Amino acid sequence: MYGELTSGTRPTGRPALWYKDICKRDLKAGSLNPTDLEAATANHCHRQKDRFAGMIVFIHKQQGYTDEQRVHTPQLNTDTPPVTHSEQRQASRLSFGCILPDEQQTTRITGYTGGSVVLPCSCAHPQSTVNTFTWLFYGNGKQWIPVFEDEEYSGRRVLFNESSPQNLSLLISELRQEDQGFYECKTEHDKITITIRLTVKGCNLVQNTEVTIAVTGYAGESVVLPCSCSELLTKPEQIQWMYIVEKAYKEIYPNEKIERHKNRVKLLNQTSPGNLSLYISALTAEDEGDYYCSVSSQKVSYRLYVEGSFVLLMLL
Repeated sequence: MYGELTSGTRPTGRPALWYKDICKRDLKAGSLNPTDLEAATANHCHRQKDRFAGMIVFIHKQQGYTDEQRVHTPQLNTDTPPVTHSEQRQASRLSFGCILPDEQQTTRITGYTGGSVVLPCSCAHPQSTVNTFTWLFYGNGKQWIPVFEDEEYSGRRVLFNESSPQNLSLLISELRQEDQGFYECKTEHDKITITIRLTVKGCNLVQNTEVTIAVTGYAGESVVLPCSCSELLTKPEQIQWMYIVEKAYKEIYPNEKIERHKNRVKLLNQTSPGNLSLYISALTAEDEGDYYCSVSSQKVSYRLYVEGSFVLLMLL
């Protein structure tokens, strides 16, 4: 007959099982009834528990344990409602500490010299526990140095977490041009960081620095010599007003080095720090002359004329 062996023996035994039969066999080995699977899958927690228990039973059978030797898993309390996915995610955030929101882009913030700026950073979940965090700075020749270890920020940095520990925002006061650059807020989970690009605008004088500005005042009255930054919110790091006396300039603001100007000069910047205009009261003939306003390397020159001084002297 076709297929008859000329020598040897043909292997005997049951035919190979189909895939579904293998699944049923393994389920039964794990003490799981295939007919009850549809009901068991209705509850995610029961399904996970049954799967784990079946796996333990199957392993123990494979290792030859008796029923008395097997480790029995505790039964699930069906009276307790299952934990939702959102509750699981929330518990995960709290257990892993402060995780920053994944911004995926750099935040741009503008500040002004002499002013203050807040760099925002906070945990994604308001009830997170902050274990460790740091602020780093990159710019002005520095590469990611810790802000709270840099002496240049001494007395100018404050955190906003006094009432909210999850708020890690950084306040920098008395801004300088050197503060411009990139800042990075990091927690113990340093895979996600908050990156901020800070631009610090300095004082650029509005007035023309190439010509001398003529200003006329009247004896006994007051006069204003105009000088201001293009950004009125900008407070210059240094400002000087000078007046020429005997062919030499002497400072009259902020240090009044000329006796006759004392208590008669002041700046008009009560509301706008960028307004550097000089107010001179009770003008006299001796106030006539050359002045200049100096901010960093910029200088604006003025020629003050005082009219009516001769008539005033005649009346006196």
